[in-house]
Parts: sequence; structure tokens; C-alpha cells
Amino acid sequence: MTSFIEMLTPLPVKVFEPGDAIIDEEYAHAPLYFLKQGRVLISRGGVSICEVSEPGAIFGELSFLLSTPATATVKALDRSELYYAENAEQFLREYPDTLLEVSRQLAQRLIAIDRHFVESKNAFDELLADQESSPTHQPPPPTTENHPLVSLWQKTQKSLVRYWHGAKD
Repeated sequence: MTSFIEMLTPLPVKVFEPGDAIIDEEYAHAPLYFLKQGRVLISRGGVSICEVSEPGAIFGELSFLLSTPATATVKALDRSELYYAENAEQFLREYPDTLLEVSRQLAQRLIAIDRHFVESKNAFDELLADQESSPTHQPPPPTTENHPLVSLWQKTQKSLVRYWHGAKD
């Protein structure tokens, strides 16, 4: 059986240097990209979501599947090589087995977001309960590093990244 990475070898490769934008959020016609090697940062609205270095990671699939502008920005953190399909539909029709991997990666991301939502809600409920049990306690201003909401965000962000990459419980 051919591995997913082996299925990508007919595609051309683009090289991106650190800081190069691979996909710009809201760009209307980004190709479908597959990470060959390197490390990239995914962000949305200026907020970093996660770093990705897993060979075969897919970018631009939502834009392609939904016929919408890109939903996130992808930038190279290190020198990165990516396979790309300028005509994603044609590539996926010629290599239909790649659709299974696209589906798997989308399913992993959906699970990550679900877990992230549940953990965020539970942590927020816990924070509210702590504040309600101590009504005279004044939390520090939100700009400080030790604010409960800042630590909540950091905790849930770490769990999102862990689950995004398919970590098992």
C-alpha cells in the first residue's frame, strides 16, 4: 500500500524561507499545500493557533472544500518545503486515496476543537465558582500575567495544540 507522503511525490514543491507567508488569511485562491518538511505557524486574526511540523499536514483544504477565502494564515517558521496542488480538485480526482487523509486530518481537528471547547468551558466554570466562593477577593488587572483568565487561556491553548496534533488521552 502506498503511503500518503508517497502519493504526494507527483506534485511540485515550493520552498519557503522563515517568515514567508504560505497562505494569507482571506486569500481567495490558495493552492492545496502538504508539508514535506519544515515548521509553520497557523494563525487567524493575528492570533497564533499552533505550530505544525508533521510531514503530510494539509493547508488550504477548507478554502478548497468550501469555495471560500482562506480561513487562516500559514507562515514558515523554518525553511519549509511544501508539495502543492494548484488545481486541488484535479489532484484529488487523480489521487482519490488522498481524500481519506484529508478527511482524517479534518476529523482530528474537529475532535481537537471539541475537546478544547469542553476544557475551556470546564476551566471557566471552575474559575467562576472560585470567584463566587470568594466575593471579597479582587483579581489582579487583566493585563498581568497572573490573572486567572490569562492562565485559563494558556492552559486551554496548550491543550488545543496537543489535541490538534492527535494526542491521545
